[in-house]
Amino acid sequence: MARHTIYLDNAEFRGDELVISGDEARHAVRVKRVRSGDKVRLVDGCGTVMTTEVLDAGRDLVLKLLETRRVPRPTPRLEVWGATPKGARLDRMVDGLCQVGAASWIPTTFGRSVVDPRSTKLDRLERIVTEAVKQCGRPWLMEIGGRSTFADAIDAPSEVAVVVADASGDAPIPQACTEIRLLIGPEGGLTDQELSHARDAGAQICRFGSHTMRTEVAAMVAAAILLAHQSHPTENGS
Repeated sequence: MARHTIYLDNAEFRGDELVISGDEARHAVRVKRVRSGDKVRLVDGCGTVMTTEVLDAGRDLVLKLLETRRVPRPTPRLEVWGATPKGARLDRMVDGLCQVGAASWIPTTFGRSVVDPRSTKLDRLERIVTEAVKQCGRPWLMEIGGRSTFADAIDAPSEVAVVVADASGDAPIPQACTEIRLLIGPEGGLTDQELSHARDAGAQICRFGSHTMRTEVAAMVAAAILLAHQSHPTENGS
């Protein structure tokens, strides 16, 4: 069992050895207490998983490559199209969605939205995704999409199951599908008109709990429930 996961973006290859330097090496040695002989997993965010053994845990981390394998994308693919929470709540939501297993998060504008994320904020989320990947060991990065609208969200291809989280809906019904688009509205919820448009477009309106949740909590809870209903056991690189 690997003690630590490293995101493979700055490793230097020397034959069957890899050298990790800088902050990544310091974190592994000082925080995770990685030592010679330990197993360390490397992921590239595109499905490649490398199992390595630590040869030296000094200023640099020197690893011996033991195995390389490819892990397929998990099924179903879950896209979360959601309103943007304020401040640090956005960071927590993205981190949580990545750990839960969402394939992507797309910042979406609804009728009652109050936050329009700047490009600089969206760029910063890439770093949060990378840290979450190392935390949970997932082989595939969660994608951060560009800003979109409610109209875009419900205009999904026929093979994509669209689910709208709203207290007015029914409990989610498990159904076999390979792609799910989950819509999470802002703090004020979706407007009656938006809910009507969603139903007309064939979306399923679902409630995911008996209490009113903040946007970021609703996103993580709904994503976890849908994936628990749908996911099949697959290798996750552990």
